[in-house]
Amino acid sequence: MSYQEAIKYLATVELHASDGDVVMRIGYVSNLFFEHGEAQDKRIALAEIAADFDGMFGNKLTRYQELEGRRLKPIRPGYLERWRELARSLEPEKTFVVGAVGGGKEVFLDPIFLRGVGFRNSEDDEASFLEANFPIDYPPSDNPEAYISITKHWCSLLKPSHGTFGLALQFPENKGGGSGFAISAAVYIKRFPGFDFIDSLGYIVACKANFRNRIRGINWLTVLNDALVESFGGIDALRAKLGDLCVIHPYDGGIVIQAGPTPETGDFNRGVVPAAYRQVYHAIGGSLFRDYPVGIFMTRNQEDMAEATQAWLSRFE
Repeated sequence: MSYQEAIKYLATVELHASDGDVVMRIGYVSNLFFEHGEAQDKRIALAEIAADFDGMFGNKLTRYQELEGRRLKPIRPGYLERWRELARSLEPEKTFVVGAVGGGKEVFLDPIFLRGVGFRNSEDDEASFLEANFPIDYPPSDNPEAYISITKHWCSLLKPSHGTFGLALQFPENKGGGSGFAISAAVYIKRFPGFDFIDSLGYIVACKANFRNRIRGINWLTVLNDALVESFGGIDALRAKLGDLCVIHPYDGGIVIQAGPTPETGDFNRGVVPAAYRQVYHAIGGSLFRDYPVGIFMTRNQEDMAEATQAWLSRFE
């Protein structure tokens, strides 16, 4: 099956709840973690990324969130300027949020979704994050390199510690990895190693201040800041470890590692693990955060959660 054929098929895959709501899709997810979420420059970067996202999907976005804990509001003229204003004026002791979604319901249910959180100044020293869902058929499936440009641009603005971009399971905010719906979705994770499972808050809570040198995951695109690159011996040493299957894209502040020309699903049932993803894992997998107290997704047998999580984190071995 060609990449274009796979994308066409994956765009049809959905998991539904008993009420008919879509509770899982497969799509592309950008997931970045950064420090000093209380800093004005980080919040301005989030506001500019939100404006960038609006430029891609503006006519499809329907609701937005402007402050932590506030309900989503209908999109209205000037909402981007409101974020820019808050980025400059909100006190460091308050959490800064940008959030936008396409669709008619007041939950993050649509495949078009953006949420960036610059956490308030606190003693916890935890990561702040950006998470953005893209429909699997955007942009045109014959141009996956557009996502490389998007990722490099967002990283140059936000200066994240690390992050990923690639195929992932997409859940509404209120029906995510910690819910029973993830049990039904586990079949996709166990079969297809190229599908990421992202729980940003779960990672942040478990990892705490260790996020600077413990990455959440590996995907088609994996982001490392300069400090992490140096921890692996520098860019030349990484390039040698990654081999010819991977490409390194530098940006001001770090690199984006591209695992192969296009995203891949792999298929354990057919004994297929994407070779380029495996190369990335063997080069930087030692920095993966693994110390989850229970697990990152539910299983039918709760005692197996930790074991299933560790097996999934090692899926590219």
